[in-house]
Amino acid sequence: MATTLVHEPPAAAKPPATDGLRFVAIRANLLPDEIVSARQLEVVRKQVVLGLVLVVGLLIGWFGLSWWQTTLAHGDLDDAQHQAAALEQQQSAFAPLVAAQVEASGIRTQLHTLMAADVPWKTVIGEVRSHAPGGVALNSIAASISAGNTTVGAGPAPVTPLSVNGTVVVGQITVTGRANTKNAVAAYADSLNRVHGLTGSLITSVTAQGDAVTFTLNVAVTTDALGGRFGGPATPAITSTTPGNASSSSTGGN
Repeated sequence: MATTLVHEPPAAAKPPATDGLRFVAIRANLLPDEIVSARQLEVVRKQVVLGLVLVVGLLIGWFGLSWWQTTLAHGDLDDAQHQAAALEQQQSAFAPLVAAQVEASGIRTQLHTLMAADVPWKTVIGEVRSHAPGGVALNSIAASISAGNTTVGAGPAPVTPLSVNGTVVVGQITVTGRANTKNAVAAYADSLNRVHGLTGSLITSVTAQGDAVTFTLNVAVTTDALGGRFGGPATPAITSTTPGNASSSSTGGN
């Protein structure tokens, strides 16, 4: 009969000796509820106070910033007022100059109105005289302008403005003189029609006196002859298309 050897299991370890006492962890809050509530209230109070302090600090900062900006604005306003007062004092020193400028502007306006129908009579009469051909002597030249009642010499009353060859007539020139022949008078009248600013030359009378003739002719003055002084860009002065070869005085014959 066979025999099997079996090892014995190891003995279990024995717990350490505790002298038979066991400790159990027990926690308990023995503070009364009144104390716990008081502590929580204290924490809330501190948080509220801290919040109020922060709010008050922000308000004080905002007020200080507003006060600083207001002070700067008042300072800028004072500076601007002082500068304006200084400029007014300086302007008062130039009051005579300003008054003179205003008066000059008024004078320019009056001159613009007054000289609207201005004619450079020296140039016009010079052209009328220079266009007298050989054998023609002028005794007198009288001119009148309908606009502005401007007259030269002792001519007729101002004519009513009308249109001749597409231009507006604003005046009239009356010429009296002496010529060798009637053909010379006709040639002179025709030459006046070619002067810039003159048109409608018309011989009104021709009288024979021995070997000579005396004549009277009228020529219309148009707006092209206006000088335009003080009324904007001046119109070119009267120029002739054919030069003359004789001249005479506007008040007496030669």
